[in-house]
Amino acid sequence: MPTRICRWVTDHPIAFALIFFVFYLIGFFTLEQLITEPVYLIHCTLDDWIPFNEWFIFAYGSWFFLIPWALITLLRRDRSNYFYLCAVMFSGMAICLLLYLLFPNGLNLRPVTFPRENIFTDLVRMIYSVDTPTNVLPSIHVYNSIGA
Repeated sequence: MPTRICRWVTDHPIAFALIFFVFYLIGFFTLEQLITEPVYLIHCTLDDWIPFNEWFIFAYGSWFFLIPWALITLLRRDRSNYFYLCAVMFSGMAICLLLYLLFPNGLNLRPVTFPRENIFTDLVRMIYSVDTPTNVLPSIHVYNSIGA
């Protein structure tokens, strides 16, 4: 049976990744509903020195292109490293969800008002409306970026 599963995964690498992401997203959004207030606030003095800059929306948004680009590039050019990256990313993402469940954490860094009004602050507001400041440590964004 395990050989049959491994054969299916290698024959259908995109389906394998999509199935994982469906389960991951179900777990992630379930945690978002369960943990609305973090038990542990992540903060250090350096956080107070970092000014708000709406231009960082580009760095944040680039992550959503980096990860698929890395996966697609490896899938097309080096299938064994594609599966290695999937194993690294998927296991880390699952462990992060487990840690979020055991140690609900969050940030309190978002400004109440923005120093400027422009399209980039509107984009930040949009991100804030869908991405809560909970479940931030360990950071899946950082983990997957390092993996990629």
